[in-house]
Amino acid sequence: MALEAYFDGSHEGGWTDGKVVTLAGFAAEDSIWSDVDQRWSEILKSNKARPIAKYLHMKEAAHFLDEFTWRNGWNQKKVTGSDIRHTDVPTACG
Repeated sequence: MALEAYFDGSHEGGWTDGKVVTLAGFAAEDSIWSDVDQRWSEILKSNKARPIAKYLHMKEAAHFLDEFTWRNGWNQKKVTGSDIRHTDVPTACG
């Protein structure tokens, strides 16, 4: 059985001497990821609660960088209250 996994980490301070390090991830069989990818794409392309996004990287969104600029329609409420942050796509597909 082949598994595909996605991980993301964050830290405060350096990776070796920082105060806080977090790591999260999801692993599943390949057949499940196609459903996850489709649902995730639908969320990113929806503009009901916030601007359309090509991808999500919270470090960029929190600081209004790259895809998540004010010019593209992003603001603090749309980042912190976004349906992107509170999605259950990975658990709903598995």
